[in-house]
Parts: sequence; structure tokens; C-alpha cells
Amino acid sequence: MKVYIVRHGLSVDMANGIYQRPDSPLNGDGIKQANAAAVRFKDIPIDIIWSSPLRRSFETAQIINKIINKKLVLENLLEEEHRPSEIIGKEKTDIKSIEIVKKLNQNYGRIGYRYSDEDTFENLKTRASDILQKLIKQKYDSILLVTHGDISKMLLTTIFYQLKFPVSKYIQIQNLFSLSKGALSLLVFNPQIGWKIEFWNDKSHLEN
Repeated sequence: MKVYIVRHGLSVDMANGIYQRPDSPLNGDGIKQANAAAVRFKDIPIDIIWSSPLRRSFETAQIINKIINKKLVLENLLEEEHRPSEIIGKEKTDIKSIEIVKKLNQNYGRIGYRYSDEDTFENLKTRASDILQKLIKQKYDSILLVTHGDISKMLLTTIFYQLKFPVSKYIQIQNLFSLSKGALSLLVFNPQIGWKIEFWNDKSHLEN
């Protein structure tokens, strides 16, 4: 089974330096990125699309689906790592938000720590494992996931290390494996050998 991953295009909030709200739409550049990704799928067979329900991902999936016209399913497991509600919609230069993010970074991965209502490292790790387990139960030949940067990198980390990894391994993957907006990646699952990363962060379609 082939699992293609497309990161959503640039959102209005992201472009304006704002911690993204769930309903922030794609901006003009984001729409261009989604259209470029859609063109890639003219010659790639896809059986079904799973999309994060967050607007920036769903709009990206809808644009791609204008080309491939397949069933599009909203999958909550594909949502981005949840940030504390106190910073959502705030500018990244906001003093209080800077203080909160500093505390989060200092305590990220510490068992039992949670600032308020954000995802913890363990939450995200479990969600990534649940996605992979759900995928391997599918009977499709090829699935397209339209999702976000952090959850995609947690999927990658989970494939590398299963569930037995500390936060340092995830941070290492975060730093080593960039994922551009609108970029394409491909994971392949074989029941005999497990998961294989065929390619990651292919953005050739974004460079024209």
C-alpha cells in the first residue's frame, strides 16, 4: 500500500505570523501550492483521500480532489499538534505568547506536564501510532493524507523507532526532515517488511 502525504498550503494566519486558528483559510500562495500539488496527482492513482478537518488542510484536499475526484474523508487523527488555547489567534510577537511557548519548550516531553489544553508529546505519539495502525487495516492500494507538519514528522519518527523513543528522537527528526507547505512525501507499507520511506518533502512541483 502506498500512502502519499501532502502538507497543507500556506494559511492566512501563518503568513501573518499568527498562531493558527482552526478556521484560518489558505492565502493566495497557499492556493497556488495546493494547485501545484494537485497537478502532481494527474498521473498518480489514488483510491481515497483522508484530510485533517482543519480548514487549511481541508481546502488543500478539496483543491487536489478537483483533479482526482475521489472520496474525501475527514480524519481527526490527522489534525496538527494542538497548541494551548491561550496562544491561538495571537501574534507570535505577543509577549504573553512568547512566555507560554518558552515554558512549553522547556517542559516538552516531561511526563505529567501540561500548560493547559495542548497536546503533549505522548498524546501526539499515540495519535501517530493510531494513524499507522488504522492505515495498515485498509484494503486500498493508495491513500492520500492531507495533513500538517508536526503530525507528519511524528508519523515519520514512529516508523523509525516504533513507540519506543524519547522526545529527543522526535526533535532530531523535526530538525533533520523539513517538510515544506504543499510538498509531497510517500510511505509504502508491505505486510512482510513493514513501512518504508520512499521519498520525503518532494517539492519539485512547487519550484516552477
